[in-house]
This record gives sequence, structure tokens and C-alpha cells, in this order.
Amino acid sequence: MNTDPKFQYTDISTSGDNFDALRNFFAAYSEYSNNPFWIAGESYAGKYIPDLAVLIDVYNSVGAGKKINLKGLMIGNGIISFLNGELERSSIEFMIDHEFIDIDLVPYYRGSCFIDPESAGCRYFNSRFNQNVD
Repeated sequence: MNTDPKFQYTDISTSGDNFDALRNFFAAYSEYSNNPFWIAGESYAGKYIPDLAVLIDVYNSVGAGKKINLKGLMIGNGIISFLNGELERSSIEFMIDHEFIDIDLVPYYRGSCFIDPESAGCRYFNSRFNQNVD
């Protein structure tokens, strides 16, 4: 664990580190530099991948070196935002889709919680959900 108070590890610094690694890879293995390049990932990569794609796009626009042949990106079940309960909704939908939640509770979630998170139906869902997850 780094205890240096000047050390900061953020999503932005991680994107920069990934970009540096990518440039170093193509410098070391130039035979791959013309190949189409796709960025793919899941879960928290939904945050990292778009940030990395922006760095590649800016780098290609500036013309500082050999362009990275970015063709696109793929994100599976990605976390794009932490605003307004996005992470929680994504997690619950994942659990519903993989049948980790009692099918009888799904209407309470999709009906009540989507309409009014403070409703009795939503509180019932959250109570039962928390019993099963804890």
C-alpha cells in the first residue's frame, strides 16, 4: 500500500496509465500497429474504456505519433455512471437476469421502485432483497 500523501490514483490516472501501456505496446510491436484495435471490457470497464477511447482520439487528432487504429469499443454490463443510483440498478438488474432474485419480487422492483422509490411496494422489495443478499 502506498502511504505517500502525494500519490493519487484516480480513474483519470488509470486511463493515462492504460494509454501509456498501449503506446508502449505498439512501439515495441510495431507489426501490430496497423491492425484494427478494439477496446473491450465489462463492469467497471464501462468507466475506463470511454476515458481511454477519448485519450486515443485526442492522440490521433494531434498527430503526435503513429495513429492507433481504434475501430470501436465494446462494454458488457458496464458501469457508466454512479449518479442517481445507476450502480444499484445495474446490480439489481444483473441479479434479476441471472435469477438470483425471487421472480415474485421482480414486479415490485420494476413496477413500484421505478415509479416511486418510497412506495410500499418498493420498500417491500428492498426489504426482501436485503434479506436475500446479506
